[in-house]
Amino acid sequence: MLSFGVGAGPLHLNETCGHRFDKPREGSLPMSDDTPSDPIERLRREIDRDARILGSLTSDTEAHRRMAASIEQRTNELMDKIDAKNESDRRFQDGVRADQARRAARKLTPDQETRAGGALFVAIGCMPHHQVGTGSMTPARVFDIAKQLSPEDPPMYHAIVKRIATKNFEYVNDKNYDALLKGCAPNIHHRFGGDHALGGQRHDKETLRRWFERLGRVMPGLRLTIGDVWVKGLPHHTTIIIRWTAAQTLLDGSHYKNHGVHVIRMRWGKVVSIDANEDSQVVAEALTLLAAHGVAEAIAEPIVS
Repeated sequence: MLSFGVGAGPLHLNETCGHRFDKPREGSLPMSDDTPSDPIERLRREIDRDARILGSLTSDTEAHRRMAASIEQRTNELMDKIDAKNESDRRFQDGVRADQARRAARKLTPDQETRAGGALFVAIGCMPHHQVGTGSMTPARVFDIAKQLSPEDPPMYHAIVKRIATKNFEYVNDKNYDALLKGCAPNIHHRFGGDHALGGQRHDKETLRRWFERLGRVMPGLRLTIGDVWVKGLPHHTTIIIRWTAAQTLLDGSHYKNHGVHVIRMRWGKVVSIDANEDSQVVAEALTLLAAHGVAEAIAEPIVS
């Protein structure tokens, strides 16, 4: 019939029963093609299997008691898993409802959609400025396309933003400041570190234009090279981080080299802030050298607003 090992040794049933139990019994179902992948369903099947085995055992035996204890333990484990799954489902649904509420709260009026849509697609070069509002590609239409891309497929929107960022750095290299500033909000905030002619903060687009024009005059050979671009967020609040290097041959033949990181924020296709972080000491030394070679503006008062 039943044979028991000494002490805590293994417990065996006779050959006719056809089952074997080890003392610390894990009891997992062996994986096969029909084994359910859901851990809750798999645990249910293990409990059903053990309950059938329990019915074949003689009552009040060690094997019976151990099997009953195993079933009780597994039942408690099953209930814990079900409770955890229900809690996870509840949190997921709460998150969905909160996201829907946020989307509804930032819903734009038709006029806002028209203006923001045109600004976004002009900025990324998908539509010439003079075509906005003409034919079937009205600003409202193109903004509908943008909304379809960005909430459901952020990588697509992020790729568009990376294109904007790369193009803007090219505009700086080419001194095409008009094109660059078209993508900026009127009240843009611009910060460039350091106590020198290029340092300080600006809070409007026209002052920023004067700053770029000064940059072009004092450092006409400056070339910016983008290393990496990271994008986070959606059209209503987008953050772009750009790692870059800068180089120029100065008037004495020495080589100016710098590196830094721009943190840029966009809202509905417009740049609203630029935070430039670079080695300001290197910039100050280059400006001092330029002033010594006759570039008076290199030591002028900063352009701020």
